[in-house]
Amino acid sequence: MADPNSDFFSGRNEAMLDRLLYSDFQRRLGSDLNEKQKERLVKTVRHYMGEVYENLGAKPVPVLNKEVLSAVVPDFQAYLRRSQGLPPASGTEDRVRMDTTNRFNQLQTERQDVRATPPAAPDFRIALEDGPSTAMSLFEQIKKQREAEAAREAASASGQAVTTLAVSNIPNPGIAWSESTDMFRQTATEARARDENALVERSVQRQQGQMQQMQPPPDPRAFFFGNQGSGLAETNPTVALPEAVRTRPSLPQDIIKKQDDIVSYRENEYNLFLYSSDRDWVSNSTENRYNFSVNFDPGNNGTGTYYSTAAQIKFKNIVRIEFVKAILPTEGLEILATQESDLSYNTNLNVNILSFPYLMLRIPELDTNNFGTNPALDSSFGVLQYDGNWISDNSALNRAYVAMIPKFMKCQKVYYPTPLATLQKLTIQLQRPDGSLVSGNLDTLDISGFTFSSQLTAWPVNPATTTNTLYKDTIGSYIWVQTKSWFSKFMVSQGDRVIFKNVELPLSPTTAQAEFLSFIQKSAGHIVVNVGYYSVSKGWTTGANTQGYCNYMIIRNQFADPTTGSEDLAYYGGSEGANDTFLSSLEGARVNKGRFINMNHQTQVVLRVITRDMDSASRLRPDNLI
Repeated sequence: MADPNSDFFSGRNEAMLDRLLYSDFQRRLGSDLNEKQKERLVKTVRHYMGEVYENLGAKPVPVLNKEVLSAVVPDFQAYLRRSQGLPPASGTEDRVRMDTTNRFNQLQTERQDVRATPPAAPDFRIALEDGPSTAMSLFEQIKKQREAEAAREAASASGQAVTTLAVSNIPNPGIAWSESTDMFRQTATEARARDENALVERSVQRQQGQMQQMQPPPDPRAFFFGNQGSGLAETNPTVALPEAVRTRPSLPQDIIKKQDDIVSYRENEYNLFLYSSDRDWVSNSTENRYNFSVNFDPGNNGTGTYYSTAAQIKFKNIVRIEFVKAILPTEGLEILATQESDLSYNTNLNVNILSFPYLMLRIPELDTNNFGTNPALDSSFGVLQYDGNWISDNSALNRAYVAMIPKFMKCQKVYYPTPLATLQKLTIQLQRPDGSLVSGNLDTLDISGFTFSSQLTAWPVNPATTTNTLYKDTIGSYIWVQTKSWFSKFMVSQGDRVIFKNVELPLSPTTAQAEFLSFIQKSAGHIVVNVGYYSVSKGWTTGANTQGYCNYMIIRNQFADPTTGSEDLAYYGGSEGANDTFLSSLEGARVNKGRFINMNHQTQVVLRVITRDMDSASRLRPDNLI
């Protein structure tokens, strides 16, 4: 397997990063970089290559290159802005880094700005006096007048045509003159009558338009009528209305659909348990038991793989979120080596969370609920104190669990007056009083190999020293599991339960190998019998070294069904020959990949979520309620 360190820091990889960034900034600027800018770009790339490898050294080279490019681009852009004297992109970063006092003074100054006098509110009242006619009403009146005049002129023209035709048909001129005179008088009389009728009609239309625009005044007799609609005996008989005009009260059959004036709601409480071991600890090595996140309803958050803990429930209309308690392991957080004699040290002192006056719970998605004399308290959601503990074995190094609660204090987030629509993510961080995590050490480790107790005398050297351990025999009753890095004696200790996953052996697939992997990766896990280490000077040794660290943990091998009274081992592959062949091939073999987690060191956080839902009981008939 290639070394990621050599590939990542190779000259070819660095030249490739320099070339990509140089081409990108040349395209952004539209010109070539000068010598000073080129030198600064090369130094920036080397700096972030070291930073990225220090934090993500186990990742593949493409992932490391991507992180380097993401870090170099904004840094070099800021350098170009400073060198060219350009203003910063925005003031958001300055406000974020500004302390509370300066930010408060800035807000006070902004709020004291003199603002312009707002304009007076418009007068929406309806005028009580009669105003002039509107333009639309005047247009309608003129239109009607013109139509009437056109009709009158058309009628006059038709009368003249009839008169001319009659005169042309009369043979005697004297008689024709007499008849024409009479017809003229009659026509003139009819014309005057039509004009008078048109004037009267125009006046009537004008009065009707004014009456339509004016609202009728109230009847002054209503002041003396009293109760007109009830028809009760106490009304005045002289002014009581007849039955024909008297209104009746509304009856139940008049109501078709009930309309609620006020919608009723009820609050529902849900207990939410967040367990740190439910995260993807096989692939995600950035979180541990004191720092992990939870996603809610991941099916609606898009496709992809989520390394965080996920809850399938989707909360809606959240009005309050309360913290109930946290259940934490009383594991040793630090190694304290005391000197017993000139050449003897004791590292059994358990320095756990009870050595602190309190712990802080920080949930960035919820606003802070506390304020104090340091920034760590200002950003915390709750302050936890000891409530109770339970111990399985007083002689064990890791002494069970302790419950921490926000004693005598409110620890909640209230959404008022508008509820929170939904909850998508919560990040849990348990911190010491100084603001650092309770423990930054991982609760998972990679394994590198398996050695059976029957193979200790001949591996890694033949013969090997086994006088410092009792977990050696000739049948292989125990399995020594080697880790890739040394671990604290408090991280894994006697009596802890560990679970293995993703174990892959560098051997050809056989029936014995499949049975061994099934046994190692069983869901119930394994109880740690003891821990130990191997050194050239002391050989195989049970317990931790003088610094309190180990690189082996010891578990029990697979035995036959004990309910049958058998005390023999269960052979891998079904026979002793297949078992011996598999053990011989496994001796000294390095595991390709594999990881384990200590289940006794996991944390649990309990929250209470209160939601607002519509109350269906308010819409039920009383006889249906119990």
